[in-house]
Amino acid sequence: ISCLCFNFAAAEMTVKCIFVMGVSGCGKTTIGKCLADKFVAHFEDADDYHSEANRAKMSRGIALNDEDRYPWLQEVANLGKYSNGRIVIACSALKKNYRQILSAPLDDNYIFVYLNVERTRQVMNNSEFMSRIKRKAS
Repeated sequence: ISCLCFNFAAAEMTVKCIFVMGVSGCGKTTIGKCLADKFVAHFEDADDYHSEANRAKMSRGIALNDEDRYPWLQEVANLGKYSNGRIVIACSALKKNYRQILSAPLDDNYIFVYLNVERTRQVMNNSEFMSRIKRKAS
């Protein structure tokens, strides 16, 4: 984690919103919390903002489509837009158009940190992820 944080001096002064992105289980929440601590920022996990319908769909093992994701992405984008201070948001944001939606209300005051890990090195497997989604839905 400390290796990731070493070269963010410029971000510390100028960036309002840091999006930590990557595949499920790659460590977005862990790294995001580290960055939030380092930059004295608020931390949010985008997974906490999925609708009940999205949570139900995911808990049944059904992948979300763009139509499912659009309202969620808008809500997550508003976290950055309306934040009173610096914010770090953990969000998959794997498609370019998702990143465009997330960053649209932020002018140029954001960065994306992509956690590119080998699939075999993921922290959480799919069943662990689904149990996490189910717990949050309860």
